Amino acid sequence: CEGPWINEFHYKNAGADTGEFLEIAGPAGSSLDGWKVVLYGSSGASYAEVSLNGSIDDELNGIGALDFEASRNLQGRGGLALVDSSGHVVEFLSYGGDFTASDGPAQGLTATDVGVAEDDSTPVGNSIQRTGNGTDFRWQAPQAESRGTLNPSQLIYPDAWINEFHYH
Repeated sequence: CEGPWINEFHYKNAGADTGEFLEIAGPAGSSLDGWKVVLYGSSGASYAEVSLNGSIDDELNGIGALDFEASRNLQGRGGLALVDSSGHVVEFLSYGGDFTASDGPAQGLTATDVGVAEDDSTPVGNSIQRTGNGTDFRWQAPQAESRGTLNPSQLIYPDAWINEFHYH
C-alpha cells in the first residue's frame, strides 16, 4: 500500500446518533500529524473538519489503524475528504450518493460513493468497513465496529518483490 486511507466510519444508528468516528489505516509508522478529514454535506459544501494526529501502529504485516471521534458531526448523507499535511486530497468518499465538492480542499472533485449506508435501524456499535484481501478492498454494510484496529474481514499481505534474478 502507498499511504493512509479511510478504512471505517460510523455516522448513523437507531435512536440518537452516538459514537460517530472515522478510522484511518495505512503503513505502520506513518505520521498523521497535520492531516485532516474534511466533512462534506450532500450539497457539496464542506461544513467541518476532524484534525488527525499520531503515528499508525503495526497491527499486521506493517499496516495498522487509528480512530478519531467525529463528535456528532457526520450527517446522514455526505462525504469525507482525507487531506494530507500539504493540503493534497488523498481520498474523497461519499455515503448515500455521489456529489461534487463545491468548496474546500476537494473543490471540483466528485466523491466516490462507498455503495453502502447506515440508517435509523443500524444498531449502536456498528460501522461501515472496508474488507477484502491485500489492497483489493470493498465496503461492507454495517457490522460490529472494530474501531482503532484493522477490520476482522480485512486480510493484509506483505509486499512481495523479486530480490534476485539470475538469467542465462
